[in-house]
Amino acid sequence: MKTLVLFLRLLPLLLRAIREIELELPISGVGKEKLGLILAVIQTVYDAEEELRREFTWERLAGIVEMVVSTVVATFNKLGVFKHAPPTIQ
Repeated sequence: MKTLVLFLRLLPLLLRAIREIELELPISGVGKEKLGLILAVIQTVYDAEEELRREFTWERLAGIVEMVVSTVVATFNKLGVFKHAPPTIQ
């Protein structure tokens, strides 16, 4: 149940984070870097929140976040929500 509650609380925040990152970095081919940015921010909060660390291992939380982000991005891409520029970062 804790996982479901966490997911429901994280989903709106992740949706906003994904959209904001895409607005700031509308670049194709750098999905790993964008996901890394989301995970780095969440890990910063995770490291500071003792209660969260008691309830979830980092690996479990990161796995949930990665699955949610991948599903959201795939759906947004399929629906044409994101407009990508050609890759410019090496």
